[in-house]
Amino acid sequence: MDSHLGKTIRMSRLIRPSTGRGIIVAASHPILTGPIDAQRTLAEVKEVFPKLRGADAVMTTPGTLPHVLSLYQGRNAPGLVMHMDWMNWYRPFYQAGGREAAEGTAVSIATVEELAQCGVDGLMSYLYLGHEDTRLERDEVERNARLARDCDRWGLALIIEPQPAQGGRDPDARAPEQMAFYARVAAEIGADIVKSDLPEGPTLNARIDGFGLVASSCTAPVMLAGGPMENDEQTMQLAAASVRAGGAGLVFGRKIYQSPDPAAMITALSDVVHGSPDES
Repeated sequence: MDSHLGKTIRMSRLIRPSTGRGIIVAASHPILTGPIDAQRTLAEVKEVFPKLRGADAVMTTPGTLPHVLSLYQGRNAPGLVMHMDWMNWYRPFYQAGGREAAEGTAVSIATVEELAQCGVDGLMSYLYLGHEDTRLERDEVERNARLARDCDRWGLALIIEPQPAQGGRDPDARAPEQMAFYARVAAEIGADIVKSDLPEGPTLNARIDGFGLVASSCTAPVMLAGGPMENDEQTMQLAAASVRAGGAGLVFGRKIYQSPDPAAMITALSDVVHGSPDES
């Protein structure tokens, strides 16, 4: 027996073997944004997390996990994904790309061994590429490569979300060809799953086509990132289009846990991603 067996078992909790797709709720935003709608207080956190149980997996942080541990216990509990990084791109002040922090930075907030000890199935890391300071880019690649080797050693699934370090300055930083490049680099480093934003484009159809390029160019399954809350109909349309384009499912956060009915939204998205219960 070896760690490959553990990784295979844990991957099956994130991506269903029967469909080759999964739904992961990214409920870890406060580590990046601070208090956020539906998670502004501990009471709100404790209220919303039980509503996420229908997902294949739910991503949280080391600080929130003790408060919501019951979500991950028992039969039919979702897989546990840990948000691995703190970084300064999304906070509301002193944001990367501005005068105060011209170049962004990211740091791992736990070790893979520590996460394995607390029963984590997978972890998610950011991979920023294209810094003006090439030492920062080197450090990002080295950090993610080390995570990949450690996940192999401990049998955990690794999700990498590649992002352009010059996203706020370069108008082509999120073009389909560049997004496909980022995703392939993440896979080649050792990501088991790549989480990708929707590429930029003149129309939604063009952006979906761009996501199809990202998915087809990547040697690891590509799951679509969600972004800000929209109305439920738009969320459903985006999910269906991403699956048709070749995506391996969704890593949606605010679109689910800020929905008026998160549990119902997960059920509806599961029908799209996995098919009806009879089909999955």
